[in-house]
Amino acid sequence: INEPMLDPHFYSNKTKPCIVISRLLFPAKETGLNGLPTLPSGLNASNFHTLRFRHRASVIEPQIGKSMVDLSRMRDYNIPSIHRLNNNCTSNNGWVHNSEMGFRVHHYVGTWESFRRPGFDSRGKRKFDERNRVKALKLDTSIDTTWLTKFVNQVGIHRALTLTQDFRMDAELEMLEKIIMQTNNQNESIIE
Repeated sequence: INEPMLDPHFYSNKTKPCIVISRLLFPAKETGLNGLPTLPSGLNASNFHTLRFRHRASVIEPQIGKSMVDLSRMRDYNIPSIHRLNNNCTSNNGWVHNSEMGFRVHHYVGTWESFRRPGFDSRGKRKFDERNRVKALKLDTSIDTTWLTKFVNQVGIHRALTLTQDFRMDAELEMLEKIIMQTNNQNESIIE
């Protein structure tokens, strides 16, 4: 990682196997597809969160970051969760100054259907709603779709469809089936 891209408040200790990088939150506010570049034939922009949700939180406000980990150096660390690396990372806490970072992870909340997990969901609707209460949203106009055109040229349209929107739709259908089965099981137990 190029050191000038890192927030000096967070990366003074370079001996640790993990750094916290900035995460830019994109809530589930539909943007509309007007103004997007033309996609390769057969691809539907509404199937891509990166194109469907283009409003983001401001970079001025610090946001909780994401950890980038060198796994080869983590053998001696006990990590209870990837979200709770404790003092194994270079920052003292997970909050990152987004405006000072040159490298950011885009974090898309997505739809409730893609956010929700079947079974016990520790995040739940409350967490989904909380992530969508971001104030002072900015429209991100830096969305670039040239990668998608290059990807289609590289693998062909049929493989690109399979690896992108078909995969996503299959995963969403599988999740929906699990949720329906869970709901039916709950209803049966109530009736009994």
